[in-house]
Amino acid sequence: MRAVRDWIRASFKKADPVALSQLESSRAVQNVKLEFSSKSDEAKNYPRYQSSMKSYQMEILDCIERNRNILVDILSPPKQIELGLYKMDAEQQIFDEAGITRVHYYGSKAEQEYHYGSNSSILHHLVKDWSTLRPQQWSRVHERIIADLTRCLRDSKSPVPHGDPPSILVPGCGLGRLVRDISEDLDVKTDGRIKAFVHGTESSMQCLRVIDTLFNTNWTNDGKSLVESDGESVEVDVPSNRKSVRIGRDTKNILTVHPFVEHRKNNFSRKARTKSITVPDIQPLADFSSLNNSSSLGIHNRDPTSEVSFSAMQISELDEETDAVVTCFYLDCMDPVSTISQVSNALRGGGAWINIGPLAFHGEASHSPTASELEIALDEGGFDLESSIELWDEDLPYYNRPEATIVDQVWRPIYFVARRRNP
Repeated sequence: MRAVRDWIRASFKKADPVALSQLESSRAVQNVKLEFSSKSDEAKNYPRYQSSMKSYQMEILDCIERNRNILVDILSPPKQIELGLYKMDAEQQIFDEAGITRVHYYGSKAEQEYHYGSNSSILHHLVKDWSTLRPQQWSRVHERIIADLTRCLRDSKSPVPHGDPPSILVPGCGLGRLVRDISEDLDVKTDGRIKAFVHGTESSMQCLRVIDTLFNTNWTNDGKSLVESDGESVEVDVPSNRKSVRIGRDTKNILTVHPFVEHRKNNFSRKARTKSITVPDIQPLADFSSLNNSSSLGIHNRDPTSEVSFSAMQISELDEETDAVVTCFYLDCMDPVSTISQVSNALRGGGAWINIGPLAFHGEASHSPTASELEIALDEGGFDLESSIELWDEDLPYYNRPEATIVDQVWRPIYFVARRRNP
């Protein structure tokens, strides 16, 4: 009980993500014990059933403990020092040569239970975005977004100067999968090494720390760095005044979690509840096996690619500073009129806004407009729709849960592409 009280105290005083996660894990354990406590007098007449249920309970508790340990690891402060908000020369050289993903925590907050930073939310988002249980429909969603984004950035309305890399903002980026896909698959040509600046924002400190784990697992602080040489990882010395970086190709499947362990209902088998998955199922950023061109740090430069970064920045902080905004399951989380105004203010004239998501307005949304009302608001907010808001043409499951007797959260989202009118 002392440990639980310490977590509660830490949660209220510091809103520490690890403390909040530990508290939630303890509650999960208590809920399972309560779930399996038999209140039936007849239960004693079913000894084999009771024995099997006891075994099932122990298996679930074991999964919760494993999740607890993983979550403590990925929610702890990052092992590497946070790179500064401004690109100092030394930091920029390391970034250029090693492709480090900048994650800025300033302004983020630890989300309370039942919000996007809860244990269950993090585990479900890992399933949705970074596992083999990711529904194929999400690949088609991202392909459509990236195709429309590429077209908008290439056409005559685009505010991007010829040969310059575009600036793309992804608010409410969750655990960063859409940011990753845009950075890898966007097809634009530029005159320099950087093909695009892709920035994801997320107010949840928990989400940012998971992003840091997924995108920067290859950091180390031992004065050595691993580089690829003839297909093998080789240690090289890094100058002592530099932050050392570990680069290797094996950053897939580094975490094993049990994402459905708190789903007590609709389980055809134990596996439906206790199944383990490994994440991420793909490399978060470019495959480092293709690194080439030796550099002064003994690290290698990547081929032309996108500069990826994350922060807790708000859209309202931008003033005509971005060329495209992509929102995915975001518009219904906020007041729609406020979001339209902020996106309009953030975009340069001719900039594109691509949106997909449901109309399940919640959180800060005070009202629930239909697609027709949204079209009016977009027009009054300074946007021209390329076509009427459309209803996505297929069901979009949030994630797959094998051997469950129910399909969780299937959406029919709306989709639109709008251009900010020139002042």
